[in-house]
Amino acid sequence: MDSFVKDHLEEYLAGRLAGEKLIEFRRRLENDRDAALEVQQFEDTAEFFAAFRLDEEVEPAPGFYYRVTARIEQEQVDPFWMVFLQPFMMRRLAFAALMWLFVLGSVAVFHDDATGRSTQLADMILDQQPPTNHFYVRMGPNLEQNRASMLASLVTPRD
Repeated sequence: MDSFVKDHLEEYLAGRLAGEKLIEFRRRLENDRDAALEVQQFEDTAEFFAAFRLDEEVEPAPGFYYRVTARIEQEQVDPFWMVFLQPFMMRRLAFAALMWLFVLGSVAVFHDDATGRSTQLADMILDQQPPTNHFYVRMGPNLEQNRASMLASLVTPRD
């Protein structure tokens, strides 16, 4: 398709091409069969879309705009948990979590009785000597043997 046909194609399809330009346009289409076929396809497509045009203006049903507006407002309502994602609430939640960790850490540090009892138990075990009638407790590289020896010495009845 040559440049003249391309430049005036929209005007031709809209029916606004007239005078000498229309004559020149049709003459070029007669000389170029491929361009004529392509323009014919454009005209068929334009007629197809013209069939969908309405001759009269369609009015929406009464209350249409109200229903659409109400539906939009209904869908724009944020879920309840979105409050927690607001910046002022995020700072409050972070501060509350840090304070809670501080309280739990304080309770764990100041009320830890297990450390005292563990120390007393270890001192008691280390202070007492195994009975003389029992075998000697040996410590070596074998952990299972070390555990068995210590357990045997702890369970042995005292005289």
